[in-house]
Amino acid sequence: MNNRLIKTAEAREYIGKVVLHWQDVKKEQKLKPFPVGTELAVAISAHYPKRRGPDADLDNLQKVLIDSLETAQIFDNDQCIRHIQITRESGVPQGMVRVYLRPVKSGLHLDKSTYKVLGVHEHFG
Repeated sequence: MNNRLIKTAEAREYIGKVVLHWQDVKKEQKLKPFPVGTELAVAISAHYPKRRGPDADLDNLQKVLIDSLETAQIFDNDQCIRHIQITRESGVPQGMVRVYLRPVKSGLHLDKSTYKVLGVHEHFG
């Protein structure tokens, strides 16, 4: 069986928007993609659009968003992600997603009493 996810037209459109946005931001702020092999921590803050009916699942959002970042070549492969944190925030009229990426060292450790990942949470707050 093929492991590839079939993306909806909406997901493909979103990926295209992320790629174009990264190209603009990269040029304006003189940013560079992470070097190949850099291990990353990712924090995602999702503000879904205010509307009636069910919101999209966080797991679906996370997959499309990570595919978008990889397609935009912000990092070389999603296997470089060592930690992901995603939070559903209060809704805003048009919806919004904030993404924070940070290089991390190998060997992250989860503190089971606080559920904080040492080497990550002190930087993301």
